Formats: sequence, C-alpha cells, structure tokens
Amino acid sequence: STTQVLKAAEENLAKVAAADPPTFQSVIYPLMCAPNYKTNVLNCQSTFLQHCSTDAKVREAAEEAGKQFAAFKAASRRNQAVFDKVKQFAATAECKALGTHEAHFVEALLADFRRGGLALDAAQREELQRLLDADAAACAKYGSNLGSDATKLTFTEAELEGLPAAFLAERKGADGKITL
Repeated sequence: STTQVLKAAEENLAKVAAADPPTFQSVIYPLMCAPNYKTNVLNCQSTFLQHCSTDAKVREAAEEAGKQFAAFKAASRRNQAVFDKVKQFAATAECKALGTHEAHFVEALLADFRRGGLALDAAQREELQRLLDADAAACAKYGSNLGSDATKLTFTEAELEGLPAAFLAERKGADGKITL
C-alpha cells in the first residue's frame, strides 16, 4: 500500500505542476484531497502498526513505510514546479475570492514550501536539507526504539487505583504486584 500511495501522490504532484492555467481545481484541490499522501487513508494504515503491532516484522515494515512517507513529504516540500504553480495561483483573483478555509490552506501550502527551503539560496537550502535529514533519522530511530521497547514496570494495586479490576487481575502476579 505504501508503493501505491506514493505512486498516486507523485502522479498527483506531476499533474499539479503541469496545470495551465493554475486554478483552484487544478492546483489547490488536488493538494487538499486524496491522492495527496497526507489525506490518503492508506498512509495511516501503512504506518500505524509500527506503534502497536506485537509482530516485529510488521512493526519493521510499518516503520519502513513511515520512512518512505517522511522522505516523500520532505521532497514534496522542495518541489519547485508545484511551488511555482501554488504561487501563481495565489496571485490570481480566484485565490483572493476564496473562502477562509481554502485561503488558509493556500497560505499553509506556501509556508510548507518556504519551510522546505524554496525561499532560500542554494547554500542555505543545502544546510537546511542536512538538518532535515538528521531530524528524519532521529525521528525514525526514536519510533523504532519506542516500538521495540519491552520495558516492564510493576505497581501495587493502590498505585493503579481507578483502573478496572479486570484489567488489574489480568496483570497481577503471584507476588500481588501488577506488571505493565
């Protein structure tokens, strides 16, 4: 599903980049809705299990999907052709007549592209990319560490007051302690 989502999202960006003239329907709307990866339900389905699956292989596959989505997101923020179309649309009378929600979305898109470095010179963009890559690596490592953590803590019933009795009973050891 990750490959499917990324392929559809890439094709969507190519259509936006080729839009002529840039209109709400040809530039902004496709970035608001699926197949944009952010709004594609398969995105969540592809990554959710990295946080909760008891199967290490499933967690690893979901983690890899998350890495691919993060890389695509970063690359999308640096897509000069799409940024140019959004900027062109932002300068139109059609854009100035948008409702509050749609106008906010256009401004948020422009801000995302600026955060992606498209308003910077080449040297600054290179430094930003280095920092973004380091951040993505740290986030991926954190997610992996969190997903594979097998830490167990023990508590007394009094320390877990308020939790359902059945929940406590399932986790109570022979010593009377509750293990989470």
